[in-house]
Amino acid sequence: MKFFKLLIIVLLLTGVQELSGQRLGYKAPDIHAVTIDGREFNLYDVEAKYTIMLFWSYTCPHCRDLIKELGDLIKQHDDCELVTVQVSGELKDVKRIIRKNKLKKHYNICDGKGWHSPIIQDYDINMTPSIIILNEDKKIVAEPFDIDEVIAFFE
Repeated sequence: MKFFKLLIIVLLLTGVQELSGQRLGYKAPDIHAVTIDGREFNLYDVEAKYTIMLFWSYTCPHCRDLIKELGDLIKQHDDCELVTVQVSGELKDVKRIIRKNKLKKHYNICDGKGWHSPIIQDYDINMTPSIIILNEDKKIVAEPFDIDEVIAFFE
């Protein structure tokens, strides 16, 4: 009987860990989308040593600050690519922020489905901003909380 109780606890904890977003070492779900400037996008086609993914909302002031900081950071790392996934906000506002921060050459996705986007659901995103760093094999190597943790990852 104790064995079955232990087994149930292990199964529950495993499920809770996956739902909480702790996916380090696992391959990232692939993304097939169209960027805000009309380019076809496939995550697994991105050729970079590291891919920083930012899930953000236009209505989140912290997210708008983070976009600028990540834009500045990415300029210092030729081996990195940035993928932004918009959770909420009008497309015109999203495009304006991307233009303002000179991020047009990167991959910016806004499918207009907000929190119901299959991308958001596949990545189990439940807050903005959320950052995920992938290695060249598209495995999740870090889930930093803020820009300081992103910077520390690259040091």
